[in-house]
Amino acid sequence: MIILKDWNFWLSLLFIINFISLPSDPFLGAFWFWHLFLGVVGIVWLGSLIIHKKRT
Repeated sequence: MIILKDWNFWLSLLFIINFISLPSDPFLGAFWFWHLFLGVVGIVWLGSLIIHKKRT
């Protein structure tokens, strides 16, 4: 899969993992809004990357 070689994929995956780990760590919970924002950005970024790769 060509998408795995794209740095945008790995960066968006990092944002999504950051969002998933939010409830498990009390320290991260203090900054919940920032992590929620990064999670949404990661999901949108990954979705747009997949749509872009399907069009080309």
